[in-house]
Amino acid sequence: MIEITLVLEGKEQDLVIPTKVTFGRLKILIAEALAENGRRLPVGFQLVLKGKSFELGEFDLISDFGISNGDSLEIVLGETNAVV
Repeated sequence: MIEITLVLEGKEQDLVIPTKVTFGRLKILIAEALAENGRRLPVGFQLVLKGKSFELGEFDLISDFGISNGDSLEIVLGETNAVV
């Protein structure tokens, strides 16, 4: 498990996530957790790893990319190719 920060519309939320999960599955888990708390994300939202110059695919494992405690994932509502 690692501790990350999730950023949505400028607000930060600390999360503990498993490392043996795919990036695609993590997106689903985050969307479900937010929905349980009354925040629905639009279909096609993106998760961007802040400060990193690589892109994670849906089937990539979090553990394969050196994501560690303190890293931030930003929820982007719309398409992006930019490194944040």
